Amino acid sequence: MQEPLDYKPPETVQELLERYVAGERYFAETNLPDGSDLTGAILEGAYLERSWLHSVNFSNGNLKGVSFCDSNVKCAEFRQANLEGANFRGAAVESINLEGANLTGVSFAGSFAHGYELRDGEVP
Repeated sequence: MQEPLDYKPPETVQELLERYVAGERYFAETNLPDGSDLTGAILEGAYLERSWLHSVNFSNGNLKGVSFCDSNVKCAEFRQANLEGANFRGAAVESINLEGANLTGVSFAGSFAHGYELRDGEVP
């Protein structure tokens, strides 16, 4: 996905959600504060590559097809989230909680957990 002209990543959860509702899907290099709460958020098809999403709560969210490639999603909560088709290639995924999440078609290939590079079909 190509970066839009004059792009600036969202700086808060509220800004991210408002821009998503307005139709934007490109959110590369987003740096949300640790512990941000996106519980129940609908971010289907969002592009969150190269983002800082440490300790973010995505529980019960619709994250279908989201690209988390090359992002830091350590200690994030994905309980009961729809992650169908999401991509975590190159992402740091240590200590994430996937309890009850829909992992259909999710790829963790090439992501890293505790210095180990996951292979196709492996889940942290």
